[in-house]
Amino acid sequence: MMKIPRILFSARRKRFSPWRFGLKLGLAAALLVWWWLQNQRERDAETTGTRLVLPPDEGEPAAPPPPVEPDDLTRIEGIGPKYASVLVEAGLTTFAQLAEMKPAQLQEIIRAATGRAPDPEGWIRQAASLSK
Repeated sequence: MMKIPRILFSARRKRFSPWRFGLKLGLAAALLVWWWLQNQRERDAETTGTRLVLPPDEGEPAAPPPPVEPDDLTRIEGIGPKYASVLVEAGLTTFAQLAEMKPAQLQEIIRAATGRAPDPEGWIRQAASLSK
C-alpha cells in the first residue's frame, strides 16, 4: 500500500512560494478579465439597441398558392387511366411535374402501387414536350 505523506494533511504554515503566488494571481487576473469581457458584451448589446425586427407581414398567414389546373396525363403514350390515377395519388398532376421527375423515382411510384415496373423515360420526354 502506498504511504501518503503527512505534509498533505498537516496544518503547518508553508513558506511563501513566488511560483504559487504567481499562479494564483494569474488565475485571479484571468477570471477578472473574463468577467469584464462578459459584462462589456452585455453593455454593448444594450447600447447599440439590438432588437429583433419582424417583417410587417410576418404575423399574417401566407396566402395559399393558386390552384394548378391538372393536365390529362393519359395524353402521354403508355399512360392509361390506371397509371394516371396512380400518378395523381402521388401528387403528380401536371406535365411539368412529370417532366422534372427522375426515371427511378417514377418507376418506384408505379411499382409500389401496381407491382409493375414500366420504363418511364419516354413518359418524361413526352411530358417535357407537352409542358412547353
